[in-house]
Amino acid sequence: DKEGINRSVFFIFCFCIALAFVLAYLFGVMSAPRGDLVDSVCFVRLTRTTALYETGNWYHPAPMKTNTPYGDISHWTRPFDVLLLLGAVPLSKLIGFHEALFVWGVVITPILLALTLIALNWATRVILSKDGTFLVILLFLSQTVLLSYFQPARPDHHGLLVLLFVLLIGLVLRLSIKPFKPSVCSAAGAVAALSVWVSVESIVPVYLSLGVLALLWVFQKGDFLKKSRHFTLSLFAFSGIALLLERPFSDMKTIEFDRLSIVYVCLLGLIALFWVVASSISRQTPLLRPRPGRIVYGVVGGAFIALVMGLVFPAFYKGPMADVDPRIIPIWLSKINEIQSLISSAEFLSTSLQVIGSAVVSFLFLLCLLRRSEKQAHRNGWIYLSVSAAAFVLIAILQVRWAVYAQTILSIILAELLYRVLQWRRDQGNKLIRALRNGLVTLVFAFGFLYTGILVKTFVKGDQPHKKSREVSLIPMCEYLSEPEQDRPLRILTHLNDAGEILYRTPHEVLGSNYHRNGPGIMDSYAILTAQTDARAFELIRQRRLDIILIRSDSKEKFYNAAPDGDSTFYRRLQADSFPDGLRKVQLPKNLATDFIMFEVTRNSSPKSQASSPKSQASIPPDTIVVRFWARLCNQSISARFP
Repeated sequence: DKEGINRSVFFIFCFCIALAFVLAYLFGVMSAPRGDLVDSVCFVRLTRTTALYETGNWYHPAPMKTNTPYGDISHWTRPFDVLLLLGAVPLSKLIGFHEALFVWGVVITPILLALTLIALNWATRVILSKDGTFLVILLFLSQTVLLSYFQPARPDHHGLLVLLFVLLIGLVLRLSIKPFKPSVCSAAGAVAALSVWVSVESIVPVYLSLGVLALLWVFQKGDFLKKSRHFTLSLFAFSGIALLLERPFSDMKTIEFDRLSIVYVCLLGLIALFWVVASSISRQTPLLRPRPGRIVYGVVGGAFIALVMGLVFPAFYKGPMADVDPRIIPIWLSKINEIQSLISSAEFLSTSLQVIGSAVVSFLFLLCLLRRSEKQAHRNGWIYLSVSAAAFVLIAILQVRWAVYAQTILSIILAELLYRVLQWRRDQGNKLIRALRNGLVTLVFAFGFLYTGILVKTFVKGDQPHKKSREVSLIPMCEYLSEPEQDRPLRILTHLNDAGEILYRTPHEVLGSNYHRNGPGIMDSYAILTAQTDARAFELIRQRRLDIILIRSDSKEKFYNAAPDGDSTFYRRLQADSFPDGLRKVQLPKNLATDFIMFEVTRNSSPKSQASSPKSQASIPPDTIVVRFWARLCNQSISARFP
């Protein structure tokens, strides 16, 4: 039938968008060069997944080779690891696991984008017109922060979080608009639990969803009590199952705030208890029939939950970063882009204008829409979107990482406004004039604020603490480090942003890495490189039993590792070739010497002085020419990159 054909065409369109993203990566027009990944964290993710594949140790992952020689345990959870394995394992039958994992890591986020577009079409079908569900796709694809989460070669869980967020929006809209249906409540609980399992940052959209349903119950009553009870019981049950799947029984009582733990299951259990008690009171007494009774119960119940969480888990209100080493906040954590304010720098000017400008237009439209909406059910859906948009825009102003949630919600609201604008005087003028007018209006909605921000940014001189460093691939250096066999992994001090790739492409260990749990490694890296005396630097080098110090000739991290007042530091002395007797400068090949400086701690032999044959590299078996060609496009010289 026609509807089935249209659905098939839409699916093909979504996956063509994903294919276009991958082709853009292969032709070198994305932020990650072909054969590379977006950032260091992505390499660490693949390293973790490789360890799961090789050891099969689900509950007790081996410590990551950071914070050498002690190691670190990641806060990441298993769902995204499984997603990586689901694509890499079948592909490994053709090209080997390491190559397959890299190729799948390149394409997984564009595939998640295609699935998110399909989910967005389904999610908004309950509140937007048929044309509106297509317009929301166009607006979604114009959001810069959103697209950065789905760019190729970014194998991390953020794209999955957006997909789950869109599914949650669709389910909560159906809970807000349509009559009670147990299957929808159960599905909403399952999706919310999975998103919290993937990352505890999802607790924020879950809070908002539950909060809006609670407000609708307080002010409208209806069947929202029944919906909320089923939703929260499902959420609690699936969260408990997730905890059992994620942790062994011996680890169930471990209190952690940056990953799924007993803390969040207890919180969700208390929320479910709130609604179970409310249902019991409603059946047995008339106390909750008047609105004041529901308001009092909501305030008292909410205060009780907050009090219990504060007493049982005192650090809960410090957030997921409650256990972060406070020493790394001023020297590293506070400098991460994603936790900066949206309005803190000219660097975010185009994004901030796009988010804030879209928000202003959306809220003005919502004021009119909520006043004139004829159907109460649809008004409930717009109330949910309004509250969510307001909350996420405010949070995004504080931390830019939340802009992805704000842009998702704003895309839905703007799609409804755009549809109504296009319907206005739609019969005036000939077909060509109407097409040009509609196309121009759509472009203004999609890119107006973004390009205004880009234009303004060209006239605004931002606060730039350092010049932009030339991008230099780390692949040749990793190949150099991996050429000879070592009797043990080398322990390397290097830049935080290079550590993840070294972990992935070599068998060696690193001290510092850009990971919030590696506070000791970050602090010792910083202390060594900023040491005023060689004696202090070597004290820490001996404690960590380091073998190699590897720095770039030009790196933005030098502004963190060099004292701003011009004092002599260990880092500056290394760059100036003024190094102590305990180090030996390694003579690098010409292709590396321009961009890298390497020193060997002389109590050990040089990594290049040990006589050994190069590692034998497994070639790609010629099972299929297509997959072999694809793998080489995504990852040039694969056999030389995987030790």
